[in-house]
Amino acid sequence: METATPQGPVRVPPKNGARAGTWVEMGDGKEYLIAPVPLGKLRELLPRLATLKLQTESLPSAEDVSTMEDFVMACLERNYPTISKSDDLLDFASLVQATAAAIKVSGLVRAEHTGEIKAAT
Repeated sequence: METATPQGPVRVPPKNGARAGTWVEMGDGKEYLIAPVPLGKLRELLPRLATLKLQTESLPSAEDVSTMEDFVMACLERNYPTISKSDDLLDFASLVQATAAAIKVSGLVRAEHTGEIKAAT
């Protein structure tokens, strides 16, 4: 059952029991709980994340958008196992916001000047 918050968007409760995370509003106007990326998925995505540059001065490449989408979906699937890319939850604005939240909740950081993704120290 979806629940409205006093501040605004409806929060979609996790389907798999709540894993710790960050609530982020998606393109459908509802908030979803983004959990840390699973270790197996992180291993799979590391080569792509290592080349991902999140610089605000330029548009990301199609490959960067695909990497961000796969990363965010991996984090969302922990709390919403039936969620899929075809659910059209993400638009570009929510993808950028969700990626930043997924990076932080997963214990990673984005380098300020280069935009590179690194492990938090």
